[in-house]
Amino acid sequence: MTSSPVPVRPAPAGSAPATLAIDYALLRRLAKVLEPYRRWILGALAMAGAHALLGAAVPFLTKLVVDVFVGAEGAPPGPPAWLPADPRQSVALIAGVYLALLAVQYLLRAGQIQWMSLAGQRAMHSLRERLFAKLQARPAAWFDRAPVGRLVAAVGADVESLNDLFTSGFVAVTADLLLLLFCFVWMFWFSPALAAVVLALTPLGVVLLWAFRRRSRPAETEVRGAVGSLQGFLAEQIAGMATVQLYSSEQDALSRFRELNAEHRKAQQVALTAQAWFLPAVELLAAVAAALLLVVAGGLIERQAVSLSVVVAFVQYGAIVFRPLQRMMERLSSLQAAFAAAERIFSLLDEPVEESAEPARPAPAPVASRPSKKGNKSEALGVEFDGVWFAYHGEDWVLRDVSLRVDPGEMVAVVGHTGAGKTTLIHLLLRFYEPQRGRILVGGRDLREWPREELRRQFGSVLQDPRLFGGSIESNIRLDPDAVDREQALEAARRVRLDEFVKKLPQGYETPVGERGASLSAGQRQLIGFARALAFRPQFLLLDEATSAVDPETEARIREGLAKLVEGSTSLVIAHRLSTVRRADRILVLHHGRVRETGRHQELLDARGLYWKLYQLQFQDQEAA
Repeated sequence: MTSSPVPVRPAPAGSAPATLAIDYALLRRLAKVLEPYRRWILGALAMAGAHALLGAAVPFLTKLVVDVFVGAEGAPPGPPAWLPADPRQSVALIAGVYLALLAVQYLLRAGQIQWMSLAGQRAMHSLRERLFAKLQARPAAWFDRAPVGRLVAAVGADVESLNDLFTSGFVAVTADLLLLLFCFVWMFWFSPALAAVVLALTPLGVVLLWAFRRRSRPAETEVRGAVGSLQGFLAEQIAGMATVQLYSSEQDALSRFRELNAEHRKAQQVALTAQAWFLPAVELLAAVAAALLLVVAGGLIERQAVSLSVVVAFVQYGAIVFRPLQRMMERLSSLQAAFAAAERIFSLLDEPVEESAEPARPAPAPVASRPSKKGNKSEALGVEFDGVWFAYHGEDWVLRDVSLRVDPGEMVAVVGHTGAGKTTLIHLLLRFYEPQRGRILVGGRDLREWPREELRRQFGSVLQDPRLFGGSIESNIRLDPDAVDREQALEAARRVRLDEFVKKLPQGYETPVGERGASLSAGQRQLIGFARALAFRPQFLLLDEATSAVDPETEARIREGLAKLVEGSTSLVIAHRLSTVRRADRILVLHHGRVRETGRHQELLDARGLYWKLYQLQFQDQEAA
């Protein structure tokens, strides 16, 4: 369910502790997360209330036992009239009632935990799905500045931190408050004077709880931040361990890890120090309350204002009254961690997403396109960049007034030095980023008029380092089983000559690729990337240095396999290897963000410009040989 945004943001390290108002805002947000499971929660609350009521009745049973042998106020020893006359039988009956009460409490407690666990786990399940869906809706530029470790911690550890809050926090606090209420009702019924002694000391317990919360809240926030930094560093280092070892930088990495680990330890020490000082303080307060009770009770017994049985019951009530405060303080660390985690979770959920604000629209109507010189390709889409300017940061322009056109069915290649802006063209075309100036047309329609999902469905892309996911070769080709069936995947694999490699594997297409394709070579990963792009049968192919990790023989096989598909698709090829662009219908030379030359391979060589210089660097020696 949706909830209204509440401006809750994690406090930076060293900032003042969050106020109670933010706690209330978080509680309202968390309550809305739990709202779909209110039946289970209400049932758990009812069982918690019954458990507290029975728990408050235990000292009354103790009072009855003492009355049997000592006597109540102004009465001789012996059982009350409604108990058996034989004291032993009365005590046995009271003991039986006590055991029955314990059994019922056990069942109530078990039911309460079970129902709250069900509600909490379902709420966490829903929250994780919302977080993951939110991450999927983020534009690519957002991930450029978002620490991966923090995001992983938010979906994993932060949501898990809410477990204690969901499964025991709400209901446990309510049960403790009800237990206090029932205990004070019993105490005021037995002796208002003794009850006033306990009540007078209770605010001190509340002050201790507030002080502990104020001290531990920022510490828990720092702990969660340190955990996110540590996890992000570990993920980065483990993924790049081969590079670390290659350059013998283990000591530098270890030093950085020690720094992050020390920050985590210091934050934990602050939280644990608060526990070390405040938890014994509650025990001391309970002992002071017991001592005062005995002092006041001594005078009341001397004046025969109360009986010994009432004093014994009050000693028990004194221990019970301060026990919820101690439990709250013991639980407060995990609850503070949960609140800190909730702040980060809702901060992530509340950040606006550009695409999510767009209303759902039908796909643009087919745009009539000019027939391709390669045949009837009226179903293909053309692409046009019209005066496009783009910068990743400020006005550090990567593209400067770029205008180019790729006609339907045409193969256009883009070449240039590293940093010229070639890959940025693809990022803009797929709407990973938006241009600051100019416009991009697909099928004659402005790119911003296309829903992103519908737009990207028209493209098949092969990047320099295709991303593989845990699973088999076939699952990495298909990705979406609903969109690509097995026959499509196998046909695409045959086209790019991937099947020649797969047939040699014992498990064939069911062979696991390992994490991020670690069990495959770079060339094999790129072949899978080619097969994936072809399997979706796109109208537009984007190849970004797609053969950079493939040996010349494999590259020749790929070009042979792609020839027919390229004839039926609009293609934009970005390459450093000029051998891959010789057959392009047009070649664009990008230099410092501008299109400086355009033409066919031989035309550009004859012009003896930038393209000719690139060609000379790559092929002069080979041609002479």
